[in-house]
Amino acid sequence: MICTAPLTIAQCKVWNVDENAYVETLFGHQDAITGLDSLSRERCVTAGGRDRSVRVWKIAEESQLVFHGHQGSIDCIQLINEEHMITGADDGSVSLWSVNKKKPLSTVKQAHGCHGDEGLEQPHWVASVAALQNSDTVASGSHNSQVQLWKCGQNYRSLEPLFSVPVSGFVNSLKFSSSGQFLVAGVGQEHRLGRWWRIKEAKNGIYIIPLKRKLPNPEEAKMTE
Repeated sequence: MICTAPLTIAQCKVWNVDENAYVETLFGHQDAITGLDSLSRERCVTAGGRDRSVRVWKIAEESQLVFHGHQGSIDCIQLINEEHMITGADDGSVSLWSVNKKKPLSTVKQAHGCHGDEGLEQPHWVASVAALQNSDTVASGSHNSQVQLWKCGQNYRSLEPLFSVPVSGFVNSLKFSSSGQFLVAGVGQEHRLGRWWRIKEAKNGIYIIPLKRKLPNPEEAKMTE
């Protein structure tokens, strides 16, 4: 089973991979779906953009759970394990959730700092999140020239900063390797959802960031254009 969600339509489609067949369409979000993830269970999680909701879809039971917490558009989501997930929003916050709680277990506001003139500061939008599956390590990306690594606290009740890795541009996607030895960052001159700003000095490409037991040297990050 896989789920897909076109960015311009507030619905998910479920497909049976074994039979190469369409199964059903899931309705509920009131705005374009900006993120989607699933693991081994017959369910998926979605971020609903400006409807400010996260949804857990129980495919077999034909039901859904609705979660609220961010004050802005929820632009990215990733499952950490079958019971916990991480989200990022354009209000600059990163939130840690349990699928059994309708509100976040922990939220870090201004996770990537702020920009703008004094008195008119705005938080850097969080454009991407990633989780090393079944671990306590997650990452977030924005356009503040940093990929931020986080550690989930005991029982997933908090988010603690580990270290950041400098990159140039909008960090539009993040993904850990299955081994946990690398973090891959997709970077562009513009935000993946719109052309609000442009960072001319950035290059559209991929950063491959090696991860070690000790704090990594940021200079070790290599970029592929």
